[in-house]
Amino acid sequence: MKGNYEGLINHRRKVTSADGEDGLIEEVLRRVGATNKCCVELGANDGKWLSNIYHLWHDLGWKGLLIEGNREYYEALKMNARGRNVRIVNVMVANSGERTLDRILLTEGAPLDVDLLSLDVDGDDYYILESLNHLKPRLLIVEYNPTIPPHIDIVQEPGEHFGASAAAIVRLGHEKGYRFICLTHTNCFLLREDVFPSMHMREPKLDQVFRGTELTYVISSYHGQMFLSRQPTYVNRLENEPLIDWRKFTRSRHSKLAGRDCATPVRIFNDL
Repeated sequence: MKGNYEGLINHRRKVTSADGEDGLIEEVLRRVGATNKCCVELGANDGKWLSNIYHLWHDLGWKGLLIEGNREYYEALKMNARGRNVRIVNVMVANSGERTLDRILLTEGAPLDVDLLSLDVDGDDYYILESLNHLKPRLLIVEYNPTIPPHIDIVQEPGEHFGASAAAIVRLGHEKGYRFICLTHTNCFLLREDVFPSMHMREPKLDQVFRGTELTYVISSYHGQMFLSRQPTYVNRLENEPLIDWRKFTRSRHSKLAGRDCATPVRIFNDL
């Protein structure tokens, strides 16, 4: 088969997206084509900031459905979407009941086979994807937690802000009839199985394409002292354990840790 993973991921290009998703979307659509040119973004924010679909509806004439639960962001979204072929909805999407994504799209008259659905709600993305019964997007972009290693399949409890691992998103995608095609810094790209052959590529193995730049390792000494290999992503402050001079490890000529990536001592509590 023609093409490979590198041939796709090298198309990363940023318009408003966080990690070049704009270019990847453009390349995927070049290969598989667009049908209804309708895109949906859940967690739309102001419609532009780190958006995966802004370029489509703002610059390329696509129809869009932008869903944002935060009222303040929604007010900014109204301003940015003015005069465009988009519908905007201010609602907190639920995993069941009257506010499921399925129900909202049916109410708004969106096609059930939209060309692209982007999910980015910083938490319940897995459960929202799981809740889809009628909606069958051709291309799915789903946020994952990049601080979780690729071999760990883990999902938060509903309503938390932990998210899900890439392994969990890919597994659920398979269960829903999707194939994994690529991974960016925080997003999994999933393509519907009937569309996947048009990509002319093999499905990549997650552990081989996972970057690992956001992983933090816990290291322990023989005396039970704990260290972190770096300051964890999404953690603003660490209270260092003051029992030892940990700097001697990073000053060693044998150490390859430097700067922000240094062995930081932490206290581990057992009384949970």
